[in-house]
Amino acid sequence: MRYTVGLARAAVVVGAAAVLLLAPQVGWAAPSPTPAPDPTGELVGVIERARNWLVGIAFTIAAFFATWGAMRRMAAGDDPGEIEKSKAAFRNAFLGAGLAVLAPVLVAIVMGILGVE
Repeated sequence: MRYTVGLARAAVVVGAAAVLLLAPQVGWAAPSPTPAPDPTGELVGVIERARNWLVGIAFTIAAFFATWGAMRRMAAGDDPGEIEKSKAAFRNAFLGAGLAVLAPVLVAIVMGILGVE
């Protein structure tokens, strides 16, 4: 009995030593300094997200007006006034889509002028 208690104690001591020696020493490391947040990076992220939303909205509106122009053209028949209105709707739709395509370029130019990368 005395022999078993001694082996149990020895196993506990060896196990504790193994845990202490082999375990990563995370608790003993000095904490690394937290870098200060970069307000420029946050501003760029906000501008890019806003630009993406606005481009998506502009393309949605352009698609709506292109569909509206197509519907007017199909319903116009031989009426010259309705044909001109459908052409105007198509023109406005393609102008809006063109501006939506150029929006990222314009935002990049403005960000370059302001010095925000």
